[in-house]
Amino acid sequence: ENGPILSQDLSNDYGKILKINIENSSYKIFSIGHRNPQGLFVDENKNIFSTEHGPEGGDELNLIFENKNYGWPIATFGTDYNEKIWKIDQTNNTHTGFEKPIYSWGSTFGISNLIVYESDYFSKWKKNLLISSLVAESLVRAIFDENKKTIIYYENITIGNRIRDIL
Repeated sequence: ENGPILSQDLSNDYGKILKINIENSSYKIFSIGHRNPQGLFVDENKNIFSTEHGPEGGDELNLIFENKNYGWPIATFGTDYNEKIWKIDQTNNTHTGFEKPIYSWGSTFGISNLIVYESDYFSKWKKNLLISSLVAESLVRAIFDENKKTIIYYENITIGNRIRDIL
């Protein structure tokens, strides 16, 4: 079976985030090792955030850097469906040797899209990430520490409906 491992193969676009030149339609591989990206947002500081479905558990919020490898399918915090492990994880659930997510969820989240809140209406939320979910039927408000490049606060906001997109 060679499907998921194509994410590590530079000869194709499977499992990659691409940088596309909209003027001439040329593109290049920006990062590799992605399973199933759901959302992408570039904030005013040029941070590139991506949400990504993991296998059973292992949904990820990633900070995307050019030429980095995010590990799929040989590094994940998730497991195979109805199993206790992901059989081809070479990192023993640590992501060692690969770019780690800045946050990862267990099996009850079902990540979808995200934005960085840039309005002044909720002033305390300015520059916070708002991440939508399908399975958890909620929004997450997360505070990103620009200096440490990590999530330092997390708030779960129950909505009661699956949320596919957010703007």
